[in-house]
Amino acid sequence: VRQRSIVGMEALSRGQWSNGRLITPSDLFRMATAEDLGAELESRCRQTAVETFAGLASRPDELLLFLNLDIAATDDHEELPAALAALVRGANLLPRNVAVEFLEARLEDVGRFGALADALREHGFLVVLDDVGAGHSNLDRIPLFRPDVLKVDRSFVQLLDDDPNGANPIVATILQLADSLGLEVVAEG
Repeated sequence: VRQRSIVGMEALSRGQWSNGRLITPSDLFRMATAEDLGAELESRCRQTAVETFAGLASRPDELLLFLNLDIAATDDHEELPAALAALVRGANLLPRNVAVEFLEARLEDVGRFGALADALREHGFLVVLDDVGAGHSNLDRIPLFRPDVLKVDRSFVQLLDDDPNGANPIVATILQLADSLGLEVVAEG
Protein backbone atom coordinates (compact mmCIF):
# COMPACT_ATOMS: atom_id res chain seq x y z
CA VAL A 1 0.00 0.00 0.00
CA ARG A 2 2.78 2.41 0.90
CA GLN A 3 4.43 1.87 -2.47
CA ARG A 4 1.09 2.06 -4.27
CA SER A 5 1.93 -0.98 -6.34
CA ILE A 6 0.39 -4.34 -7.11
CA VAL A 7 2.39 -7.20 -5.61
CA GLY A 8 0.22 -10.12 -6.64
CA MET A 9 -2.92 -11.33 -8.33
CA GLU A 10 -5.14 -14.35 -7.85
CA ALA A 11 -6.15 -16.66 -10.67
CA LEU A 12 -9.89 -17.27 -10.58
CA SER A 13 -11.78 -19.83 -12.66
CA ARG A 14 -15.21 -19.16 -14.09
CA GLY A 15 -17.34 -21.13 -16.49
CA GLN A 16 -19.84 -19.67 -18.89
CA TRP A 17 -23.20 -20.98 -20.08
CA SER A 18 -24.07 -20.72 -23.77
CA ASN A 19 -26.28 -17.71 -22.93
CA GLY A 20 -23.26 -15.85 -21.53
CA ARG A 21 -24.20 -16.25 -17.85
CA LEU A 22 -21.25 -17.05 -15.59
CA ILE A 23 -21.01 -20.31 -13.67
CA THR A 24 -19.71 -19.96 -10.13
CA PRO A 25 -16.49 -21.85 -9.37
CA SER A 26 -18.27 -24.12 -6.86
CA ASP A 27 -20.92 -25.05 -9.45
CA LEU A 28 -18.33 -25.46 -12.19
CA PHE A 29 -16.18 -27.86 -10.16
CA ARG A 30 -19.22 -29.69 -8.78
CA MET A 31 -20.49 -30.32 -12.32
CA ALA A 32 -17.04 -31.47 -13.46
CA THR A 33 -16.77 -33.86 -10.52
CA ALA A 34 -20.22 -35.29 -11.28
CA GLU A 35 -18.95 -36.12 -14.78
CA ASP A 36 -15.68 -37.54 -13.39
CA LEU A 37 -13.78 -34.60 -14.88
CA GLY A 38 -12.74 -32.85 -11.65
CA ALA A 39 -9.04 -33.70 -11.91
CA GLU A 40 -8.94 -32.72 -15.58
CA LEU A 41 -10.63 -29.36 -14.90
CA GLU A 42 -8.30 -28.69 -11.96
CA SER A 43 -5.26 -29.44 -14.13
CA ARG A 44 -6.54 -27.29 -17.00
CA CYS A 45 -7.24 -24.36 -14.66
CA ARG A 46 -3.72 -24.64 -13.22
CA GLN A 47 -2.18 -24.68 -16.69
CA THR A 48 -4.28 -21.77 -17.96
CA ALA A 49 -3.55 -19.66 -14.87
CA VAL A 50 0.21 -20.16 -15.13
CA GLU A 51 0.33 -19.55 -18.88
CA THR A 52 -1.87 -16.44 -18.65
CA PHE A 53 0.22 -15.02 -15.80
CA ALA A 54 3.46 -15.70 -17.69
CA GLY A 55 2.06 -13.94 -20.76
CA LEU A 56 1.20 -10.69 -18.99
CA ALA A 57 2.84 -7.77 -20.74
CA SER A 58 5.34 -5.84 -18.65
CA ARG A 59 4.88 -8.14 -15.63
CA PRO A 60 7.37 -7.22 -12.91
CA ASP A 61 9.68 -10.12 -12.02
CA GLU A 62 8.60 -9.99 -8.37
CA LEU A 63 4.83 -10.13 -9.06
CA LEU A 64 3.10 -13.09 -7.36
CA LEU A 65 0.46 -15.40 -8.78
CA PHE A 66 -1.91 -16.68 -6.08
CA LEU A 67 -3.03 -20.08 -7.33
CA ASN A 68 -5.83 -22.13 -5.74
CA LEU A 69 -5.42 -25.89 -5.64
CA ASP A 70 -8.27 -28.22 -4.80
CA ILE A 71 -6.65 -31.27 -3.26
CA ALA A 72 -9.88 -33.27 -3.53
CA ALA A 73 -9.92 -32.78 -7.32
CA THR A 74 -6.24 -33.63 -7.78
CA ASP A 75 -5.34 -37.26 -8.45
CA ASP A 76 -1.57 -36.88 -8.24
CA HIS A 77 -0.87 -35.59 -4.71
CA GLU A 78 2.65 -36.99 -4.52
CA GLU A 79 3.62 -35.84 -8.02
CA LEU A 80 1.90 -32.46 -7.76
CA PRO A 81 4.84 -30.38 -6.43
CA ALA A 82 7.27 -31.53 -9.14
CA ALA A 83 4.60 -31.29 -11.86
CA LEU A 84 3.65 -27.78 -10.78
CA ALA A 85 7.33 -26.76 -10.68
CA ALA A 86 7.79 -28.13 -14.22
CA LEU A 87 4.69 -26.28 -15.42
CA VAL A 88 5.88 -23.02 -13.87
CA ARG A 89 9.44 -23.34 -15.17
CA GLY A 90 8.10 -24.34 -18.60
CA ALA A 91 6.31 -20.99 -18.68
CA ASN A 92 9.61 -19.20 -17.88
CA LEU A 93 8.51 -18.39 -14.33
CA LEU A 94 10.08 -19.25 -11.00
CA PRO A 95 8.25 -21.13 -8.24
CA ARG A 96 8.99 -18.21 -5.90
CA ASN A 97 6.49 -16.20 -8.00
CA VAL A 98 3.65 -18.60 -7.19
CA ALA A 99 1.76 -18.57 -3.90
CA VAL A 100 -0.20 -21.82 -3.54
CA GLU A 101 -3.55 -21.65 -1.75
CA PHE A 102 -5.45 -24.79 -0.84
CA LEU A 103 -9.20 -25.15 -0.79
CA GLU A 104 -9.29 -26.67 2.66
CA ALA A 105 -13.02 -27.17 3.02
CA ARG A 106 -12.61 -30.61 1.46
CA LEU A 107 -9.33 -31.47 3.11
CA GLU A 108 -9.66 -34.63 5.16
CA ASP A 109 -6.09 -35.64 5.93
CA VAL A 110 -4.33 -32.75 7.66
CA GLY A 111 -1.01 -34.64 7.87
CA ARG A 112 -1.05 -35.23 4.14
CA PHE A 113 -1.65 -31.52 3.56
CA GLY A 114 1.33 -30.67 5.77
CA ALA A 115 3.57 -33.01 3.77
CA LEU A 116 2.32 -31.53 0.50
CA ALA A 117 2.89 -27.99 1.81
CA ASP A 118 6.46 -28.97 2.78
CA ALA A 119 7.12 -30.48 -0.66
CA LEU A 120 5.78 -27.37 -2.43
CA ARG A 121 7.95 -25.16 -0.21
CA GLU A 122 11.01 -27.32 -1.05
CA HIS A 123 10.35 -26.61 -4.73
CA GLY A 124 10.36 -22.87 -3.96
CA PHE A 125 6.62 -22.12 -3.85
CA LEU A 126 5.02 -19.91 -1.22
CA VAL A 127 2.35 -21.64 0.89
CA VAL A 128 -0.80 -19.70 1.77
CA LEU A 129 -3.28 -20.43 4.54
CA ASP A 130 -6.54 -19.09 3.08
CA ASP A 131 -9.66 -17.81 4.85
CA VAL A 132 -7.91 -17.32 8.19
CA GLY A 133 -10.41 -16.92 10.97
CA ALA A 134 -13.33 -18.63 9.25
CA GLY A 135 -14.57 -22.13 8.47
CA HIS A 136 -11.95 -24.84 8.17
CA SER A 137 -8.96 -22.52 8.33
CA ASN A 138 -8.48 -22.51 12.07
CA LEU A 139 -5.44 -21.03 13.75
CA ASP A 140 -4.39 -24.50 14.94
CA ARG A 141 -3.40 -25.28 11.34
CA ILE A 142 -0.66 -22.65 11.30
CA PRO A 143 1.98 -24.81 13.04
CA LEU A 144 0.98 -27.84 10.97
CA PHE A 145 1.20 -26.11 7.57
CA ARG A 146 3.81 -23.45 8.41
CA PRO A 147 2.45 -21.06 5.78
CA ASP A 148 4.39 -18.14 4.37
CA VAL A 149 1.24 -16.05 4.02
CA LEU A 150 -1.96 -15.75 6.05
CA LYS A 151 -4.97 -14.63 4.02
CA VAL A 152 -7.53 -12.98 6.31
CA ASP A 153 -11.08 -14.05 5.50
CA ARG A 154 -13.15 -11.58 3.49
CA SER A 155 -15.85 -11.47 6.17
CA PHE A 156 -13.46 -9.75 8.60
CA VAL A 157 -12.15 -7.39 5.94
CA GLN A 158 -15.70 -6.30 5.05
CA LEU A 159 -16.51 -5.79 8.74
CA LEU A 160 -13.69 -3.26 9.04
CA ASP A 161 -15.94 -0.77 7.25
CA ASP A 162 -19.30 -2.00 8.55
CA ASP A 163 -18.39 -2.69 12.18
CA PRO A 164 -14.86 -1.50 12.93
CA ASN A 165 -15.19 -2.23 16.66
CA GLY A 166 -16.21 -5.84 15.97
CA ALA A 167 -13.56 -6.69 13.38
CA ASN A 168 -10.59 -4.57 14.43
CA PRO A 169 -9.60 -6.65 17.48
CA ILE A 170 -9.74 -9.88 15.45
CA VAL A 171 -7.77 -8.49 12.51
CA ALA A 172 -5.30 -6.84 14.91
CA THR A 173 -4.75 -10.19 16.66
CA ILE A 174 -4.14 -11.97 13.33
CA LEU A 175 -1.67 -9.23 12.35
CA GLN A 176 0.16 -9.57 15.69
CA LEU A 177 0.31 -13.33 15.33
CA ALA A 178 1.63 -13.07 11.78
CA ASP A 179 4.22 -10.50 12.84
CA SER A 180 5.45 -12.68 15.69
CA LEU A 181 5.78 -15.66 13.30
CA GLY A 182 7.35 -13.64 10.48
CA LEU A 183 4.44 -14.25 8.10
CA GLU A 184 3.01 -11.97 5.43
CA VAL A 185 -0.69 -11.07 5.58
CA VAL A 186 -3.15 -10.59 2.74
CA ALA A 187 -6.67 -9.20 3.20
CA GLU A 188 -9.22 -10.95 0.97
CA GLY A 189 -11.24 -8.63 -1.21
